[in-house]
Amino acid sequence: MSISLQHPGSGRVKILPEGWSWSCFFGASFLGLPLFRRGLTVWGSAMLVLDIVALIVGWMGGFFIQAFVRHWLWGVQLNTALTVMTGIAFVLFTNYMITDPGTTPSRPRAQFIFGSSVAFVYAVLMQFNVVYTLFFATAIVCACRGLGWWGAYWIKRRQSGGAGPTSATMVDPGAVIEAPASNGAGGKVVAGETVTA
Repeated sequence: MSISLQHPGSGRVKILPEGWSWSCFFGASFLGLPLFRRGLTVWGSAMLVLDIVALIVGWMGGFFIQAFVRHWLWGVQLNTALTVMTGIAFVLFTNYMITDPGTTPSRPRAQFIFGSSVAFVYAVLMQFNVVYTLFFATAIVCACRGLGWWGAYWIKRRQSGGAGPTSATMVDPGAVIEAPASNGAGGKVVAGETVTA
């Protein structure tokens, strides 16, 4: 089985055998919806069902940008900085580590920021010649994200500490309260008990 792709400008048709294709990978990463138009419904469906288009665009877009910034500021060869994206480690990392639903945000804006943050931390670690940079960049961003949620929880808990019930406002359901009965005669009434005449 094969897939035929037609160039929109020239009309030239290119027939690709079914299987792995870099153009399908990058197309699925950046253009989840246009894949349906090309007849690649499996790739397009995967991107939409998994709802990870913003995450991958943030990650790969941030990776492109950090490569150009490293080239302009520190003289890193551009082809070297971008060639990392063609490696098997990058592809596996993009498909399995960056898009892991247990460690990534669920909202598209937060996903974009998460992916861009991993690319930024990658660039910083590359300046310090750290090995296994892809893994450490993700670990650092996830750790910072977790510490941020933990800190927000403790701040919220501390701020609402005085607003909770106190011993003065709590009533023991079995307590006996001296109260006049509804018929005007004095007597003991148990809390929660209805008195009738």
